[in-house]
Amino acid sequence: MDKTPTSTITPDRSSFAQLPHDFFKYKNLLGLIIWRDIQVRYRQTVIGLFWVILQPATSALIFAFVFGHLVHVASDGLPYLVFVYSGTVIWGLFAPGIERSCGSILNDEQLIRKVYFPRWILPLASIGSTFIDFLVSLVLLFLCNGIFGIWPGWTFIFFIPAIAWALILTSVLGMGTAALCTKYRDFRFLITFLLQIAQFVSPVFYTFNLIPYRFLWLAYLNPMAGVIELFRLSLYGNTHFYLPGFCLSLVSALFAGGFCLKIAFVFEDELIDTI
Repeated sequence: MDKTPTSTITPDRSSFAQLPHDFFKYKNLLGLIIWRDIQVRYRQTVIGLFWVILQPATSALIFAFVFGHLVHVASDGLPYLVFVYSGTVIWGLFAPGIERSCGSILNDEQLIRKVYFPRWILPLASIGSTFIDFLVSLVLLFLCNGIFGIWPGWTFIFFIPAIAWALILTSVLGMGTAALCTKYRDFRFLITFLLQIAQFVSPVFYTFNLIPYRFLWLAYLNPMAGVIELFRLSLYGNTHFYLPGFCLSLVSALFAGGFCLKIAFVFEDELIDTI
């Protein structure tokens, strides 16, 4: 007796070359999940979206008092409050984006089991909702600059590239960490710990002018170091910006991003079995 032939339908194996195609194909789904995340985060809150401004502003005020008023840390000639808040704002795109993306796949386990879509949509959605928070904080930063009479000059041309670099770096690192968290559940705690350390080895609260020249190359191995300095350069023009260090930070970001993308695509094909 002849057996009826059967065929198995599976999605194409994920690859970096397929990423732009899938991004545009599933852009509506990405938008819906971003909107869902924003609604869930601020639903039934007393002050709603104001939390986005309150957290970085409070951190900036505390560090401005401690480092600016008590310790008198150098701030490249800027009012220390402006200096520290600008660093806090750009860091507020990177660190929360990574943290939220870590658990994004695990939190939507039931959705993954019901329908197919590229799994990296979930960490990107978490980062997309964080980007909305960043835009709100950015408005307060411009208001703060205006109060102190600080206006951007020609270096403002680097403003969009700096934000784009921060967003892309956050996205690729978030995709990789989200994939790792599905396989190693305690990896989320490690990421939170590492981000806390990374904040204090990044030029968020101080300028790299304070670091001895022979150790600068170590400081610029941090992928976010170049982003933060370029962001400040775009807004203020006369802040510390070391081109060789910037290039080293960019190379470090490319290596870290490529490694995380590789992890994300390798783990995606076995993700349903892992979770």
